Amino acid sequence: MITVYTCINQDHKIQKKSSSGGVFYLLAREIIKNGGVVFGVRFNERWEAIHTIAQELDDVYAMLGSKYVQSSVGDTYCQAEKYLKDGRYVLFSGTPCQIAGLLAYLGTDYKNLLSVSVVCHGVPSNQIWKQYLQYIRKGREISKINFRDKTSGWLDYKIKIEFTDGTTYLQSRGMDVFMRGFLKNLSLRPSCYQCPFKAEVNQADITLGDHWGAKEQEGAVYDAMGVSLVLVHTSKGNAYLEAIKKYLEIKEIPLQSLYSTNPSLFKSTEKPEERDQLFDRKEEERLTYIAQVTKRTYIQAKKNQIKRNIRAIRDKILLKK
Repeated sequence: MITVYTCINQDHKIQKKSSSGGVFYLLAREIIKNGGVVFGVRFNERWEAIHTIAQELDDVYAMLGSKYVQSSVGDTYCQAEKYLKDGRYVLFSGTPCQIAGLLAYLGTDYKNLLSVSVVCHGVPSNQIWKQYLQYIRKGREISKINFRDKTSGWLDYKIKIEFTDGTTYLQSRGMDVFMRGFLKNLSLRPSCYQCPFKAEVNQADITLGDHWGAKEQEGAVYDAMGVSLVLVHTSKGNAYLEAIKKYLEIKEIPLQSLYSTNPSLFKSTEKPEERDQLFDRKEEERLTYIAQVTKRTYIQAKKNQIKRNIRAIRDKILLKK
């Protein structure tokens, strides 16, 4: 039976660095505090998403925040197995299919393993990601990428890319071509349209995600900087949540309350008709095609941004009076 919680890390600095409410950091801290290691995803020097290991808490920070690209697990399954056999605690995080892959590789239930999956909408093509980075760089060197910048709040998150020359690209998800392709399901990997690891089939101890309906849901906690959704699948997962509860603002909610607000928990993303057409095109034409197909999304996002700017100017004028 799945137990569901809505929660927020009481340390708002961690909450702000995280994609949603900041629960992953607390789980990682619990593991490291007990002499364990954490496997999560960070960017490498080529801005590819890779699974890596953290043995110190400072190394966990690079794992915080969503990476909307396919991560390479490399030899981390093998590394995790070695630590588990040595008796060390291990937290391994990833998409539901990556967790299923880890458990199949291990072939046995290790009591010292905590598996943590993320609510997965689907994974965009790395080809599209590389093309996008080339387009957005314009010859500059990237110093930092944040898919979920919360400058304007959690519900209005933006993609932010910082460059070594001091310039910054900051754009609404509805106006950025990569995010539009991702959110409109155009650029996902073929397997994501038929994902076998939804809801009760998820094999992780804990699933983490965004509680998108928190603001409107009666009984849920809410904060403009993000709210985490925590689904506990096993008694082991429950024990770890109990260990960090004192650091959370947390409330239990019914699983069925998420059917409309978090559909990625329960069903695969639908494949758009334009998806095959996108990948039938030459690589250099694909971003242009995404821009064309999602033009309505761009126009609506532009209108929304203009409205927000007008409201901000109006509020400043009213404050001066």
